[in-house]
Amino acid sequence: MRNLALLLALALATAGCGGSDDTNDTTGMTTTAATTTTATTTTTTVGTTTTTESGLPTYSEVVATYPAGAELCSGWGGISGSDGAYTLEELDGRGAMAGIQDGQIQVTCLGAQYTVTGPMVDEDGNEWPVGTLLTVDSELNFVEVSGFDATDGSSSDTDAFANCPELADWLRQSALASEAAFSGGESVQEAATFFYDFADNAPAEIRDDMLTWADAYQQFADNLDAIGVDFSDPEQMASMTTDQIAALEAAVSGFALPEVESAIDRIDTFIEDSCS
Repeated sequence: MRNLALLLALALATAGCGGSDDTNDTTGMTTTAATTTTATTTTTTVGTTTTTESGLPTYSEVVATYPAGAELCSGWGGISGSDGAYTLEELDGRGAMAGIQDGQIQVTCLGAQYTVTGPMVDEDGNEWPVGTLLTVDSELNFVEVSGFDATDGSSSDTDAFANCPELADWLRQSALASEAAFSGGESVQEAATFFYDFADNAPAEIRDDMLTWADAYQQFADNLDAIGVDFSDPEQMASMTTDQIAALEAAVSGFALPEVESAIDRIDTFIEDSCS
């Protein structure tokens, strides 16, 4: 999992940026507080086998059907909407985010974990009641699960940063700054400051890589200013011109430059080797 990429996914999801034609349309996506009652399922454990009275598959059972070596995405949060135009919402005090898969920002990505928080009809016409727990199958269709169990072998964010509390706190603060920036709470430029601040004080092993990431984020902020995109204005976002959309896609592509992706990979390797 690319920890810094998660921040970008959070920011772009909130902004409502879509990808190619095979990417879910996330226009109008917002991050708001949501109070949700999740569905409960009675489980019975005999030996090492757990079954659910609902008959629904567990999250891990769905994940087991994915192609070998498939990387799980970061999609998480409350979800509502219809026909591919989905809204992601903060859930249980944790900011929502779309996932990054195959280089695209996607809502329906392998390993996503969503809780339905409002009227929800997917692109196949399936209606999902509030409280439904959804992931996606190997064909990227929504599928209901009995719960988001932790038996798929992935570690929690807390475990990943067990030995690096300062880094964990910085990532949390950066995510909050990005969320605020892309929902109109402050400018993207102000959010970019968090990345530069950390680059100045980052461990020596990743200081240059953090600066590379900060530079990319700063360039993105500069490009947004030049394009005239204001993420705090939903009406403007909904009425962007073709030229603005093309310019925004070009701005986002700056995060996919080889030097930026290599920097992210090295930072993630450092986190995996030093923090967990």
